[in-house]
Amino acid sequence: MINKKINQLLLKLGAIKLTIALLFALFFLILFATFAQVDWGIYESNQRYFSSWIVWSPSGIPIFLGGYTIGALLVFNLLASHASNFTLPKKKLGIFLIHSGLVLLIIGSGLTSWFTKEMQIAIKENTSTKFVKFPAEFELVL
Repeated sequence: MINKKINQLLLKLGAIKLTIALLFALFFLILFATFAQVDWGIYESNQRYFSSWIVWSPSGIPIFLGGYTIGALLVFNLLASHASNFTLPKKKLGIFLIHSGLVLLIIGSGLTSWFTKEMQIAIKENTSTKFVKFPAEFELVL
């Protein structure tokens, strides 16, 4: 009984219709973020659209799924699809490796986005420097 319910859940989570819907959501997220770069710039629109779980309007209303949410749902969709529909004969080994690479790519890009800090360093020719600039952080010097 429990295995049947788990299998039904995996079939729903791994459905190709869900994959297509998530890819369309990702397309619209990229489109909206591109348009937002005009008003907010590259860094701020990247933070608001791709490095967030939910995209919020300036008035505080959630308007769309963020990049983290869509990425996590795509990973769960792919893993559920493999758990419910996939067998591992030699013929399908290439497909399995490609999809495993996609899972690692999505997880790796999510972890990189979550844990990194953006820094810049300007070095002129024949000189050295001992500091980096954080473009998202401002400093007021009096």
